[in-house]
Amino acid sequence: MATDPQGTRSQFQHFIPQFLLRNYTHKFAPPPTPAQGKKKSKRKYERGKFRGDAVAYNVKLDAETLAIDESPVNTILGKVDMYVDTTKPTTKEQYRIESRFSKMESQASYIFRKIVKSFEAGDPALWLTRDERDLLRKFLFLLKYRNSAFHRRFYHDSFEDYFADDRGHLLDYMRDKGFSRLTDVWFHNLETIMALEMDPEGQWIHDLPNRMYRMDAKWFVAHVQSMYMAICTPANPTDDEFALTDNSYGVFEGPNAFVRDAKTGKVEPAGWANFHEFAPVSPKLLIVLRSFLLPAPLEDQDPKIRELRECWRYNAVDDVHGLDTKSQLEDLPISKALNNYSRIVNGRLELLYGEDGTSRKDHKFLFSFFKIKTKHVNKINSFFFDNSYRCSRIVFGTKTAFFRALEWYMTEPCTTAGKKIYGEDAHLQQKHLEKLAALMKAMGSTRKAVWTEMDPPLIPDYEEARSRLDEFQRIAMKMAAEPSGQEPAHVQTYEDLGGKSIVEDMGQAGRMLQLQLNMDMWSVGVGKEIRARNRRLLLYSYLRLPPARFWSFLKRLRIMLLSDGNQLQPCVGLFWEYTRHDRPEDIFARVRKLIPRSEKLNHLMYSTVLNDVDREKFPELNIWRKPTSLLEFMTFKVLPLANHLLYIPGQIRNCGIAEIEELAERQEELVFRQEMYNRPEFDDPRFDEVDKLELLTRFLVRSKFKKALAGKLDARLLHEFKRIFFEFTFPTPPTLEEV
Repeated sequence: MATDPQGTRSQFQHFIPQFLLRNYTHKFAPPPTPAQGKKKSKRKYERGKFRGDAVAYNVKLDAETLAIDESPVNTILGKVDMYVDTTKPTTKEQYRIESRFSKMESQASYIFRKIVKSFEAGDPALWLTRDERDLLRKFLFLLKYRNSAFHRRFYHDSFEDYFADDRGHLLDYMRDKGFSRLTDVWFHNLETIMALEMDPEGQWIHDLPNRMYRMDAKWFVAHVQSMYMAICTPANPTDDEFALTDNSYGVFEGPNAFVRDAKTGKVEPAGWANFHEFAPVSPKLLIVLRSFLLPAPLEDQDPKIRELRECWRYNAVDDVHGLDTKSQLEDLPISKALNNYSRIVNGRLELLYGEDGTSRKDHKFLFSFFKIKTKHVNKINSFFFDNSYRCSRIVFGTKTAFFRALEWYMTEPCTTAGKKIYGEDAHLQQKHLEKLAALMKAMGSTRKAVWTEMDPPLIPDYEEARSRLDEFQRIAMKMAAEPSGQEPAHVQTYEDLGGKSIVEDMGQAGRMLQLQLNMDMWSVGVGKEIRARNRRLLLYSYLRLPPARFWSFLKRLRIMLLSDGNQLQPCVGLFWEYTRHDRPEDIFARVRKLIPRSEKLNHLMYSTVLNDVDREKFPELNIWRKPTSLLEFMTFKVLPLANHLLYIPGQIRNCGIAEIEELAERQEELVFRQEMYNRPEFDDPRFDEVDKLELLTRFLVRSKFKKALAGKLDARLLHEFKRIFFEFTFPTPPTLEEV
């Protein structure tokens, strides 16, 4: 402890409590000194490193050349005066956060000691009360929320330097509550969580968002309610150990998507899913938090629970990252704790007599010590190593176990061990991996270290997309609570099509698109005619859905088609598309009254989207210019444009708008009677007589379109509808001469 110029005593405050760090220590044994006759050695050692003192093996990551060190636990994994509130007048008030932490650590240390003692005694499992479990869960969240990453998040001189993706929400909160500094929000959140009473009835879940910054309150609730806890130990304790870094308690396992902002060139977060989090207890013990999105065999015996889990998983994971997205620890052999209020009967959980499903204070939970394989220990350590480029230390129990874990991480393919360099931190990641590779060599490895660079997909304007996402989330919440009121244009479009819940329809639309992709995948190897029939039947079933849901499906379809059909875009790109209201198909929401049949309306929007996508993919292509060579002719024939011009939209006399259908029948009869399709200026080898009949009918209908709908729409809307209708929905030649 030191004293600053004003006389205030400074404190080294730990990211990770010393009672946990001590589980990684051994007694310091200094190297022998040369004999000096009968006199005792008077060699001096640095403070905390005399013979028998508790020290921990670690690597100091900010050193230019990495090496194994032995350090006293009170000097590592912390920062001087991290929680000091300099706005308070007295030392006691300034250090109140650290004082509260100390009290809570004292309570939590009892539970951790209980776990360690039970494990060391060879017990297969141990019981924890509900209060003990809840305190442990709260403490694990605080270990994450107070680590070095959150210090970087909140310690800024100006709000302009705040880098997290909730800037708008946080600024609104600070204005509402009168906070002038970012650290004020952090300190208030920490104090609120530490003081929180987690009643068994769960009232705290509803109260907490009103007592602190709502976004972080919801995060804490999700951390406690949507993940279950399990305790793991290496099945091979001789060789395997769990490492520890500054931010181990904040590391998660799961898909993490990024995009590159085409406007700024920066790499930005686009979507992530949290499957697992980790809390090292000792080199031989690790608490794993597992997401409820992953299968739970006992609970999934109940069809309703399984269906609900699959629905949540689709919306949170599959919809953003793809249906084949899996956890790297999917096969981790863990399960939920058993309890004293239920039993397993024929593979299913049943409540004991007298239990009604209500949570009570006297409930207890039986946590097993799950033995996990070397491959799982290596992967978990790799998550710590992969996220350590901003850390100060890697701490471990023995040199040999650390060397094995490091060598596996540095030499394993990047598909299983991370090491992907990208974004603003690329230079830090690169240098970090180079130093770890040098350390691996210095420790005796002869294997080659590998890592890779990646370039995320482009998005036109990330800031605009984020603001749209924020707007969408606010609107979705507002619609759920207060359905009335003036909505933004994209929400108004959805509601004009008859939509009631845009969030629900977005999820259903995602499943529709995934089913379409699956059907194509399942049809690989069968004949083209069968595949085409399957697609047709699926489309016909979709066309019968409510227009608002089909409109949501078309938004997703556009994203897939413009990304070459290989995968869905991350969620930022998805909301970018959803919050647009100026796409050609959106015009149909404003003319909904002209098209009473939903199936016809959906068909018109479908044709419009496909043709709009083609224009975006082939902007330089003039589809109405006659091919002048065999090569051009073949190009026009193989492009999807030819199909979208005629086959997809069909005949204009079946468009679903009564006035236009009547007009089209008269014009088609005129074209047929006068054999206009045989005129020389319409001599185009791409079209047969039936095609020419349809295109000429559209051409004549266009000239009388406004007259046929006079009085049905206002002049400006009618003009815009005509343009969209003949440019995208039923593509029509500009003039006969150009045809």
